[in-house]
Amino acid sequence: CGALSGGLWAGWGSRYLGNLSMNAMLYLVLFVLTLCFAREEKRQYADHAARRGFQAFLHQSKTSLAFLMQPGVVRMLAVFALATGFALNAIETYWQPALNSMQAPYWLFGLVSFGGFGFVIFGSWLSERLLSRFGSRAVPLLLVIKSLFGVGMMLLTLQKSAFYFVAVYFAVYLFIGS
Repeated sequence: CGALSGGLWAGWGSRYLGNLSMNAMLYLVLFVLTLCFAREEKRQYADHAARRGFQAFLHQSKTSLAFLMQPGVVRMLAVFALATGFALNAIETYWQPALNSMQAPYWLFGLVSFGGFGFVIFGSWLSERLLSRFGSRAVPLLLVIKSLFGVGMMLLTLQKSAFYFVAVYFAVYLFIGS
C-alpha cells in the first residue's frame, strides 16, 4: 500500500512535496501515538552480562564464517547472495533516474515499487517449485536463473520505453526472488 500510494502522492505539488508532506504527517501521528500509548519498563543490565552477550556474538560470528568456508552448496549460495546484493544496489540506484528520464508519470513509480515486491515473492514461490522437482540437478538450474538475472540487468540498461523498462524490471525482480 505504501509503494502504490507513494506513487500517487508524488503527483501532488512539486515532485516530492506530496510524498514528503504525507511522510511528515504520518511520522508526526506515529510519534504522538507512541508518546501517548507506548510504555516500556527500564531494564538494568549488569556489565558482565553485556560482555557475555558480546562474546556470544563473536563466537556465533566465527562459527558462521567457518560454516560458510566449507566447500559445497552453502558457500555457493553465500557467493550468490553477496553478488545479488551488489547487483540489487546497482538496480535500486539506477531504476528511478532511468525511469524519470523516460518522463514516466509519477504513479508509475509506485506501481514499479509495488510490482518489484510482488515479483520477488512470485519468483521465490516459483523457484521453490522448480528446484524441488530437479532434486540433485537444482544447482545447474540455479546457475541458469542467476544468468538470466544478469542478462535482465543488461537488458534493463537498453530500454528506451517506460513500458518495456517496467516489464524488464519486473523480470529482473522475478529472478532476484528466484
